[in-house]
Amino acid sequence: MNTLIFGFEGTITEKVAQLLSSVADIQVIKSDETDIETFIEQTDFSRYERVIGMGTYSGKDKDRVRIETECSSQFRNKKENLIRLSIPYFIDENDIFKLAKGIGNSWCNLVSFRLIKTQKVANYTFLHVPRTMSVTKVANAVRTVLSC
Repeated sequence: MNTLIFGFEGTITEKVAQLLSSVADIQVIKSDETDIETFIEQTDFSRYERVIGMGTYSGKDKDRVRIETECSSQFRNKKENLIRLSIPYFIDENDIFKLAKGIGNSWCNLVSFRLIKTQKVANYTFLHVPRTMSVTKVANAVRTVLSC
C-alpha cells in the first residue's frame, strides 16, 4: 500500500518519519499555519491509500503512542462555532498504541481538522508520540502496522 507519513520539523516525529522513509513517503512540516495550508493544498493525497500524521505528546500518560480519535475547529483559544470531527483511524490498540481524545488545540489539531474537513484524505490516522519514547520503538511499531 502506498503510504504518506508526516511529522513536525524539529520534533521526535521528524526522527520517526526519517526512520520510515524506506516504507512510506515522508513529509516534514513546520509548526506554522501557512506551512500546514501549503502542505494540504500542494500534496496529492489521492496517490496514497493511507496517511499517518504524527505530533509530539507531552501529557501525563506517556506509556503508549496515542491514536487520536477526534479533532475540532478550535485552534488555540478560539472557541466560537466549535465543530468536532471524528478521525477515522486505521491502527488498532495494542501494547504500543492506545485510543485517545486529547489532540489539543494546536498544530496537530489544525492539520487533522483541515485534512478531514476538506475530505482530502480517505484513510487517515493521527498519532501523538510521547516525546520521551524511543524513536526506534515507535518507528518499528509503525513499520509493523504498515506491513500488515
